[in-house]
Order: sequence, then C-alpha cells, then structure tokens
Amino acid sequence: MNGQEDFYDIPSSNRTPTETRAKLVELALPIVGADKKEVLTDLLAHKSTPNGGIAVTDELKYTSTFDASPCTR
Repeated sequence: MNGQEDFYDIPSSNRTPTETRAKLVELALPIVGADKKEVLTDLLAHKSTPNGGIAVTDELKYTSTFDASPCTR
C-alpha cells in the first residue's frame, strides 16, 4: 500500500494513462526486481490495434467469472 496516495483521484487527475502505467512499473520494481522493468513495461504497453488494450487486459477478460443468475429483489 506504499505509494497509494500518488494514485488517488486528485494527484492522478493530470496524468495520462500511459504515465500512470509508467508509475505503476516504478512502484513494482523494488518488489519484482529492476531487471523486470522491460517485461513490465511491455505488459502495460498498448497493443497495435485501436481498441486492443494492453497484454493484461486479455488476462482479466478471460479469467473473470460471470454470474448468469437472474437478479432478484
């Protein structure tokens, strides 16, 4: 949770998504090791298609579960 304040609404409001991803990489390096910087940066880089997302997007899309049960109130 160290560094979370830098990602709150106001501090991050003037950053682009790309800048935010770069800050996330820097935040992770002490944990995963500086030698993983290029790998992390590549995972968070935009794909070549206009709406392709990033490499992590596919992992989130295809590993999440969907509850198809009907809503009841």
